[in-house]
Amino acid sequence: GSVTESLAPQALNDSMINETARDAARVPVASTLSVLVGLFQVGLGLIHFGFVVTYLSEPLVRGYTTAAAVQVFVSQLKYVFGLHLSSHSGPLSLIYTVLEVCWKLPQSKLIGATGISYGMGLKHRFEVDVVGNIPAGLVPPVAPNTKLFSKLVGSAFTIAVVGFAIAISLGKIFALRHGYRVDSNQELVALGLSNLIGGIFQCFPVSCSMSRSLVQESTGGNSQVAGAISSLFILLIIVKLGKLFHDLPKAVLAAIIIVNLKGMLRQLSDMRSLWKANRADLLIWLVTFTATILLNLDLGLVV
Repeated sequence: GSVTESLAPQALNDSMINETARDAARVPVASTLSVLVGLFQVGLGLIHFGFVVTYLSEPLVRGYTTAAAVQVFVSQLKYVFGLHLSSHSGPLSLIYTVLEVCWKLPQSKLIGATGISYGMGLKHRFEVDVVGNIPAGLVPPVAPNTKLFSKLVGSAFTIAVVGFAIAISLGKIFALRHGYRVDSNQELVALGLSNLIGGIFQCFPVSCSMSRSLVQESTGGNSQVAGAISSLFILLIIVKLGKLFHDLPKAVLAAIIIVNLKGMLRQLSDMRSLWKANRADLLIWLVTFTATILLNLDLGLVV
């Protein structure tokens, strides 16, 4: 998001025309970035860069994923309370977001669900934020804009590494829960191909979604079959059913995501168990968690 905002910034006049032009300018940036991220990830996978996961201890992984869960939780607050917040990125962005949420909390508008939203016209009467129009159909493949490569190469490498770190961290946690092994190089190549092919079809860079992975796990899905079925449903929504979600309040989606974060947020209790078991591991957990909270996911990973 911050990469597209820097190369195609928000217009001063927030008219529908400016929003359309802004989004049209951001799509090629995002899709080109996705292709670059995919190239980096496939390349790193082919040279077996995945070996680095052997140095990711369990306290480090759990501290990192717990901080990521807090980041996701905070990112959903603006939808829960119906607030329009400024865009924050970089170090301390989480702190700035929390402070702004607290400052604007009296402006919040709480609502129920899609039927209530549609029947009472909450979008127009109370300015409740809804999903809105979801374009139907699939977009044709488009070649990436090679002129943007030099501007995006640094961000692409960072996103490639951070995206892999998040995916493999969650993969290791789910592997421990369900008793299977994760091939880090295979995951890296698969993630790279997803970004490479997705970028050609004008997709944003992708990684493992913590919130959606937890939602799927909570419903009993823990195999490739569950992922395939989810993909088919998403395809059906994109092609035919998108209009049915037009009046769905974003607060409903945010609530579902927050509820399914509870498993990750419970990892905060690791501090108590590590204090009793191994204080060196506790220090690793705390440093990882604090750095990720204060400096954001990419810089937290570097620390």
